[in-house]
Amino acid sequence: KEYFKTKILREAGLLPPPSSLSGYEYMIVIDFEATCDREKSTNYPHEIIEFPAVLVNVDRCEIVDSWRRYVRPTVNPVLSSFCTDLTGITQETVDKSEDFPTVLQHFQAWLTEKRLGIEHAFAIVTDGPFDIARFLYLSCMHNQIEVPTWATRWINVKKCFVNFYRKDSRSRVNCLQDMLVRMNLKFEGTPHCGLDDATNIARVVTRLLKDGAKLRVNERLDLPGQKDRRFYNVAPVPREEATAWLKKCQQNL
Repeated sequence: KEYFKTKILREAGLLPPPSSLSGYEYMIVIDFEATCDREKSTNYPHEIIEFPAVLVNVDRCEIVDSWRRYVRPTVNPVLSSFCTDLTGITQETVDKSEDFPTVLQHFQAWLTEKRLGIEHAFAIVTDGPFDIARFLYLSCMHNQIEVPTWATRWINVKKCFVNFYRKDSRSRVNCLQDMLVRMNLKFEGTPHCGLDDATNIARVVTRLLKDGAKLRVNERLDLPGQKDRRFYNVAPVPREEATAWLKKCQQNL
């Protein structure tokens, strides 16, 4: 319903610029690759081994930059064969990479270089809750550093996709491929390559923006000790809280 309402407004020339709808000038799409094993366990100490970011200009509805670093794990420094087969990341690659705290500093320097959070308001975009609430959170915990403020709330694009395009209550998407197929797009690159995954998620984001979707933060970290923890460390963000977060981001510029 929302898509068709927006389509009518867009065709009538009544739709404002995308940044006016979302409030953010830029969106940063991330899709981490992390250490893993064939035996799936909720207690596995995942560590980020690929840290990619794809920058989307909201008003231009296009990808304008990307950034990537590989990361050397320290809890489980030797990658499992399953992890290497899945991600394509080799032991040699991580061995010659820097550790997570150092890579996080490099990413923060990239944000500063782009004046993100200084002159331009931005939001993090993910395909689901795992990247922040599990991979980033655990990597910070392993290294005894605080989760960066910019990562405490994010846009789960899958939720935005379903809410904007759904035709009925049965409309669901389970993965990135589902979203691409419904948009008549083909995956570009190699699945489970973090940068390629993030780039394809960014393609979904740009299409949503072009179609007039209002992307707002819809998930946040719900750290241990806080009430009503539901899914790992994730809690939904209601509209009022999303608006308050946007105002805070804008006031910090």
